[in-house]
Amino acid sequence: MWETVYRWLMKFDLELLMYGVLFLFFLAETAFDRRVRPTGASLRESLSSLAMTVLHNLGKYVFIPPLVKLYSFLFAFRPFELPWSWWAVGLALIAVDFTYYIHHRSMHRLGLFWTVHAVHHQPKFVNLSMSTRLSFFNKALTYWFYLPLALVGVPLSMLALVGLINGFYQALTHSRYFRLPAPLRLVFIDSRDHHLHHSRDEQVFNLNFGGMLSIWDRLFKTLALGELKRTFDQRFDAAKIEYGLPGEIGESRVIENPILSNLIPFRYLWRDLKAIGPIGLVRPPGASSRMSEK
Repeated sequence: MWETVYRWLMKFDLELLMYGVLFLFFLAETAFDRRVRPTGASLRESLSSLAMTVLHNLGKYVFIPPLVKLYSFLFAFRPFELPWSWWAVGLALIAVDFTYYIHHRSMHRLGLFWTVHAVHHQPKFVNLSMSTRLSFFNKALTYWFYLPLALVGVPLSMLALVGLINGFYQALTHSRYFRLPAPLRLVFIDSRDHHLHHSRDEQVFNLNFGGMLSIWDRLFKTLALGELKRTFDQRFDAAKIEYGLPGEIGESRVIENPILSNLIPFRYLWRDLKAIGPIGLVRPPGASSRMSEK
């Protein structure tokens, strides 16, 4: 079985399958739920997100090859190697999810990283069409976080597999229909948790960073709980959550233009660098770092 999985990984069949399934789910979601049925604005956003997905994948061919070589170099110093077995793949998946929590939280806490991550938070319509909307420059910053996994013996092919599994799960949390029973929600992220994270409301900007498991948010106290969670759950059920970003970065003309979506955030980063110097690269993103007008 694992040999077959490996062959699919090498031919990118699994990644293409993931995109195909997500697209079919998106069509089903928009066909049966009038709340996410495409309008003029949401359709333009969806088409832009599709183009952004293509650009992101082109970016992978630019930024990943040298990082793959670095990962392989570090892998040579591993004290042990995880075997291809169910328990090892499960352990690697947990490790990748924890690493994702760290990298996602860093994307919201550091100015340079937020400049890249902001494109995923631009849309005013959160659904499956924008689940893979990532910056062309995304892998240039995010893949570094996963290099330590080479030193704990995660083979590169296994990292690719569990990365796809984790990414597919995260994509599903952008759908209104990915809802879990309350007991499972104690451990796993569902759409209500992630839609809260995409809310335009500043009070939840630094909450719910988890990709698959909610235990990291719970452990590091970044999980929305209590009345805040109940309020947003109710707003989610009523489809009354406002999404997107303030300022120019959240304007429709930017969101609907894949080139501007990728580049406009860097204008704001440059403005910060001129105003406060290199500290702007690592400044925690407050309101101004979320691209609101100054």
